[in-house]
Amino acid sequence: MKKWMVAGLVGLMAAGVPGASAKTEADLKEEWESLYFGMYVHYGLGTFIEPGQGKELPNPSVFRPKKVDVQQWAKAARAAGATYLILTAKHEYGFCLWDSRGYDYDIGKTTGRKMDVVGDFVAACKAEGLRAGVHYSVGDFYNEGGMRKRGPVSDPYFKMILKQTEELHEQYPGISIHRFDWAVRFSPKQCTELCELIEKLNPNCLIDLRGKNKSKGLPEGLFAPQEVTTTIVQNRTWMWEPNCRLTPANMLFKKYQTAKGRGANYCVSVGPDRSGRIPQNQLDVLADLTKLMDRDAMAAPASLPSKNVSASGGGRQTQEQLKQLKSLYESGLISKEIYDEKQKELVASLLSGSGGEAVDRERVDLADGLVLSFEFNEVSGSKVEDASGLGNHGKVNGAQWIREGRIGGAYRFEQKRRTQSIRVTDSDSLDCSSVTVAAWIKTDDVGSGWTRIVDKDWLNGYSFSMGGSLEEGKPDRERWHGRSIFEFSNKRWIGTKGKVADGNWHHLAATYGDGAARFYVDGRLDTEKKVKNRAPVKTNDLDLMIGNCHPSHEKEPQPNAFDGIIDEVRVYNRALSPAEVSALFRLAE
Repeated sequence: MKKWMVAGLVGLMAAGVPGASAKTEADLKEEWESLYFGMYVHYGLGTFIEPGQGKELPNPSVFRPKKVDVQQWAKAARAAGATYLILTAKHEYGFCLWDSRGYDYDIGKTTGRKMDVVGDFVAACKAEGLRAGVHYSVGDFYNEGGMRKRGPVSDPYFKMILKQTEELHEQYPGISIHRFDWAVRFSPKQCTELCELIEKLNPNCLIDLRGKNKSKGLPEGLFAPQEVTTTIVQNRTWMWEPNCRLTPANMLFKKYQTAKGRGANYCVSVGPDRSGRIPQNQLDVLADLTKLMDRDAMAAPASLPSKNVSASGGGRQTQEQLKQLKSLYESGLISKEIYDEKQKELVASLLSGSGGEAVDRERVDLADGLVLSFEFNEVSGSKVEDASGLGNHGKVNGAQWIREGRIGGAYRFEQKRRTQSIRVTDSDSLDCSSVTVAAWIKTDDVGSGWTRIVDKDWLNGYSFSMGGSLEEGKPDRERWHGRSIFEFSNKRWIGTKGKVADGNWHHLAATYGDGAARFYVDGRLDTEKKVKNRAPVKTNDLDLMIGNCHPSHEKEPQPNAFDGIIDEVRVYNRALSPAEVSALFRLAE
């Protein structure tokens, strides 16, 4: 859904820049988009009412938290890579999370003025390097006829809004985003008066009039870029309630991709419980979402980085630095030598993560040569979407989709269902003379036979397998039991040194190109060998199979079906470098 940010053209967002000049709409748009990713905290009186109470006005005395851990909120946002954090200072019940003078439906009346959630929140955001925002609902159940009130805001109510806005910015000058929900009820004159007041009190604050745009009474000189907002807590108010359902990370990530496609910011909401803390199950969803977003950023070419400028957030932060470095070079502000040196340092940082030793300083592009990419993050009937952009979609036959993959969802395969597979129709793009095949797998029961992870014909193409159970009189089975093997036509192969069928997640990647074959386990080179026959991988017109061999391999169904979980399957038409395989593995961190 579209949301709108408005900001007067007076140099808003110029925090810490003395004498900042007035800015154009293009400047404001760029500054807003540079925030890229934010978080919402939906917390207040609604957190303490019982489910099913509906829209009845609650007694404010139910709001009696022993503690509100705003530091945990801010730390969680920073760890997720958010650049701004917004608190529902006044939500739809009309209850204020600060002690508002002359107002009897606020935290001061219920806690004896011993708690100031807004003040503590702004201080916590400052400590974590986040922009602090407040959400103020113009429509509520307490004031002026309740939420059903339509039409312009009355003069007495608007005067109260001005008074409370003045309080917020005088008491908490650290507020840098002020979001008014139901702002569509403001008249153009009221919008202007409100913005002029905030501009006077806090010229570095962005003003968000939700529901306003040029066709809905937005005054001239104000700007309205986009934001896509979603919630982890699935209910009407977005606030915590007992046994509340949560939105899976893969569904939140889909909204993130929508925002990215629109050029909009992305904001995700959490709901602290009655202890004043974000519950662990919500933090787990947030962590999974962060992994998906970082993986998406790292999968893009380094020359086309994402826009995140968070003080945290892994790959997204470093890629923004790469973008800024390129801009400096193209503007002639730094030399080619400095550009090359700093670029290598940033790419090394991107590969090493936080605090780790860089594995390589070469340029990494995980989209180059990608011909098939199955993320398995959501299920759509029997179809699996190919994220490579080449249309190599898969068709599921018998495999079970699960939510608990290595990154988002995955598919579970059972060997007893011998015809199970994900089948990809043959295409020219899948015929690779040099190749990389990679996947996350989790198995502890490899069954019997050579169980296939990815198969495009082991004899005349390429195939990724697990060594099956021991069989008397077949020493090769004993030697390869629990290990993985990669075959690339003409009976050429390479395998892992040790067993990877141990019940844990492992990232396997095998490459062939320029007469060399390499096998990587969990981002590290495991085995390597030169191949005397340097011929390219053979091509064929067989479909690619995941979780099983191609039916044409055997006259009767054989025990070649994989037993375990497969996630994040990728095929490249080139041999990835050690640094690129390491970066691919780190997408899950």
